[in-house]
Amino acid sequence: MIKNQQRVKIQPINKKNDEKNKQRVNTNAVKENFKIVRLLCPDLIGVRVPYSFSFVLGFIQYFLFAWALKRYLSKQKDAVLFSREQRLLYLLRELPNFKVYEIHDFPEKTFLYKKLLHAVNLVIVTNAWKKIELAEQFDLPPEKIAVVPNAVDVD
Repeated sequence: MIKNQQRVKIQPINKKNDEKNKQRVNTNAVKENFKIVRLLCPDLIGVRVPYSFSFVLGFIQYFLFAWALKRYLSKQKDAVLFSREQRLLYLLRELPNFKVYEIHDFPEKTFLYKKLLHAVNLVIVTNAWKKIELAEQFDLPPEKIAVVPNAVDVD
């Protein structure tokens, strides 16, 4: 599924050893492994308007971004959509692309969540308890759920 996997080890920059630490951090790992695409979408968040209207602009921008992403992905059949954002994935659930939903907080048991979880190809959770509960509460096959614990580098 994923080719050319590369581990990225990020450590805090120590001012005493600045040059040594800079060499450890591979800032180009994203550019080397993923194609970065800019989508045409207006930035309405920065527009200065009354608070009540800013919510409307944010809502409009959200749907414009989803629309632009849907247009792009509909032409990129082999692209993988990986997201933690459930609303965006729900809007894009009909795309034929491989969709991965990463869950950190346990979702509410609603019709929309059930529909979303059945529409994605893979669900990633951070522990075995979430996998068991998701499989039971949302009628998901356990093989559709992968457990990937949160990573901590103590070195």
